[in-house]
Amino acid sequence: MPLDRLRSGGLVEVELSGPEDALARYEASLRGLLDREGVRVDAWSRLAGGGAVVRARFTIYPPGSR
Repeated sequence: MPLDRLRSGGLVEVELSGPEDALARYEASLRGLLDREGVRVDAWSRLAGGGAVVRARFTIYPPGSR
């Protein structure tokens, strides 16, 4: 997803899912990247589960929709 679409979103939510011991580290890295790029995230959530993969799901609401 292009960063300009995240910057122009009305409300941005990020859900991270994956192994519990990795979620905090990945969230910190992603927060740092998005902050540097000027992307405002309104809500963060974590969903701990099995496996070795960390996934990030972005939900972007158009301006004025919420």
